[in-house]
Order: sequence, then structure tokens, then C-alpha cells
Amino acid sequence: MAEQPGLGFAGLLRRLRAEAGLTQEELAEAAGVSPRSVSDLERGIHRTAHKDTAVLLAGALGLAGPSQALFVAAARGRGPAAGVLAAGPGHPPGAFQAAATRTLPRDNASFTGRQGELGHLMGTLAAMAADGGVVGIHAIGGMAGVGKTTFAVHAAHRLAGSFPDGQFFLPLHAHTPGQRPVGPADALASLLLTAGLAPQQIPPGVEARAARWRGQVAGKKILLLLDDAVGHEQVRPLLPGTAGSLVLVTSRRRLTALEDTAVISLDVLPAGEAAILAFGQVKDAPWVVDGQLAVRKVCTLALSFDHRLVDGDLGSAVLRDVGAMLTDPLRMLAWS
Repeated sequence: MAEQPGLGFAGLLRRLRAEAGLTQEELAEAAGVSPRSVSDLERGIHRTAHKDTAVLLAGALGLAGPSQALFVAAARGRGPAAGVLAAGPGHPPGAFQAAATRTLPRDNASFTGRQGELGHLMGTLAAMAADGGVVGIHAIGGMAGVGKTTFAVHAAHRLAGSFPDGQFFLPLHAHTPGQRPVGPADALASLLLTAGLAPQQIPPGVEARAARWRGQVAGKKILLLLDDAVGHEQVRPLLPGTAGSLVLVTSRRRLTALEDTAVISLDVLPAGEAAILAFGQVKDAPWVVDGQLAVRKVCTLALSFDHRLVDGDLGSAVLRDVGAMLTDPLRMLAWS
């Protein structure tokens, strides 16, 4: 950009905000400051800004490296505003928009049941549109092994087409054996790296990284799946700041402390759906010549396992046992 010696900080802020495609309200929300602060700075009512405010605004605008330092200096009245433009791009191409990231795990082709819960989530898009595109947050809860991740991934794949600017999957490892839960600062760094930022462009500290993340996805339609969360303290800094996005969070806890969050509680699969899931594991076995007989046997097994037959980690282990029995004709004869 050409240098503009007469440019003041108010004009610089207006220009950078316009280039980022943000309204004053969106920039304020992405930076974690008040809309009044942004308005007063752009109108020149306040000719300088506190350092913390300047850093947050720089992060939300996608500035990094020399451009960020020059912006902060200009905001504090210690450097020319035109120097920020003269420094050239301080961010990679497309820094003002989330990369079209696709990091969802593979969907489960044999997904069974949960139609009521899926229907509720499918209705989310219409509700978001009716409410002006607010950020939709759905906390998916349930006991260990009930299938929260499987359900969330399946739902995310069903909804992905409505969020063309990116679908992000981030495991938070609340209950991963031998691994500590991911802290908000590290989680934000992972999201920013996934969105295309270089490591040197990621600011230090949770607040600055959260502002950078909100600025990165401001005005975009993304789907964010946060898997196995410890609690709301871990999740809140990761939430987008502007309208149009959907966040799915799985957790063993009920995350009711997150504002405007819809809670979906998963129970174990009903016996009938569990039997269908089990039969899907063995229906192609070469010895299965009588489908009705196989279904009856699988249903009997499903009822005998009762609440243990679920579609998550525990259910997978149970189904492996059932499958091993049903795909081995000798074991099947012995059991029958």
C-alpha cells in the first residue's frame, strides 16, 4: 500500500476494519472490547488507546509481526499511522477469512438411531436464520461410552454443507488415558494453525489468542466440533464471536454455564436400535443364510447385554464380542 502521511489512527482503524469486512460491532466482539470503544477511536474522540486494547484490536484485524507492532505504536500515539500501511501485509493471504478447513473425522457409515436428536440439530439451521444467524451452541452430554463423539461427528457431516467456510474438529482430551486435558491457550493455538496462520503469527496468552481466533472467523460460517470437553472454562475462549457459526461440544458434564447453549443428553440405545446396529456388523457373514433367524439371535443377545449394548467405546467392545460369536459358525452353534 502507498504511504499516506496525513493518515491518523482513526482513519487507519476504519480502513483496516473495512478491509477485514467487519462492522464496528463485529470488530468489537472479535477483539473483546466495547463497540463504544471502537466507535470513539474511529471518530477521533479518543486519539489514543490503551496498549491492551491496541493489542486486542490488532489481533482481531489479523495483524502480525512488524505491522502489529506499528499498529500498537500508532494506537498509543507513539508512531505514524501511515507506517502500518507502508509496512505492507503483516498477514498471509486470506488472513481475514477462515481457510476452508475440513478436519472432521470420518463419518460412521453404519450409524444407527438417534433420529430424534438428529432432527433437533437439523432444525438448528432454521432457528439460527430466524434469530438473525446467532452463534448456535449445542452441548452433547451423556455417560462414558454412550456414543457422544459418534453422534456429533455424524451430525457435523450432515450439517457441513451449510458451513462452507470451514469445519473444525478439536479433541480436548478431558478423559484420554495418559494425556492431560488441552488448555485453552493450546487449543486456540491449534485452531489458529489449522485455520492457516503461521506459528510466529500466534500471539501469546489466552486473551490475545482468543481475540485473534474471533477475528479470524468473524463474519464467516464455520462449524466447530469440540470433543470431550472438561467444562465451560475450557470451551468459552474457543467460541466464535460473530453470528453465523455452529458449535458442537461433547462432554460428560452438563455445560449449562455456557450462555445460550442447547443441551442434548444421549442415553443408551433402545434394544431395537442396538439390535439393528449389532446385525449391521454381521449381516454379510457368509454363513448368514436365514436373515430372520440371525435377527432373532442378535435381538436376544442385545437384550441379554441390556444397557451395556451402546454405540460408543463400550458398545464397540461389546459388539466385537457379539460379532466374533456370530461370525464364527462353530461358536454360534455352541451358543444356540
